[in-house]
Amino acid sequence: MAGRTTARVGGRDIPIEIDSRGGDRFRVMVDGHERAVEARERDGILLLRIGDEVIEAAVAPDGGNGGRGAARARAVTIRGRVYEVTLQDTLHATAPGQAIRIAGPIDLRSVMPGRIAAVLVKEGETVAAGQGVIVVEAMKMENELSAPKEGRIASIQVRRGDTVEAGALLLRIE
Repeated sequence: MAGRTTARVGGRDIPIEIDSRGGDRFRVMVDGHERAVEARERDGILLLRIGDEVIEAAVAPDGGNGGRGAARARAVTIRGRVYEVTLQDTLHATAPGQAIRIAGPIDLRSVMPGRIAAVLVKEGETVAAGQGVIVVEAMKMENELSAPKEGRIASIQVRRGDTVEAGALLLRIE
């Protein structure tokens, strides 16, 4: 994994450069700020060590948007908050900064172990991007997870009171 790209997050284009330092170690330049990063995947969760801090990130599949000439959209969940991140294909993009919407089904997964405090939606319900759909309680804090895209709730895999592990499938949005 090495190279340059641009990530569109919240309507802002952020230049990213990644250079492998061997194994799980990378030099990452984000928006002009350099960081040494260790990256590992465990049970579908990406663990990033940046200095003394460890960040867990769940990255939803691109839903088929990763083809040649297309930007690659991802739903990235960090600390219970979902970010829509579009990685630009800098070699084949049709226009600078062009972003695409997340297409196809998205599996929303828990980014931390915890207990389901509330399910805010029902199967078949239409939701807006950013709308709260599930509340996970972890370490006496409630974390509301949001829909990464507009769509219909295709299935819900958990109920209020269920205990879940990090990476557990919570629901699918189509």
